[in-house]
Amino acid sequence: MDTPELAALVPGFMARHPGQEWTLTSGKGAGEDLVVTLSPVTAPERIATARVYAGAEVFLFDFSGH
Repeated sequence: MDTPELAALVPGFMARHPGQEWTLTSGKGAGEDLVVTLSPVTAPERIATARVYAGAEVFLFDFSGH
């Protein structure tokens, strides 16, 4: 699965979590890493980032810099 195909699935995944705001910041082009920024609607200062590296079975989840 290439990054644009995975990025197309994000809205469906996030529809199940209405308490979260999210932004797809990268991953619409082939070969780009998929990066999604998330935060609770009630606490937008609490930002998390999920990154899936293109072409690798590696992902990273960062919450408040940790």
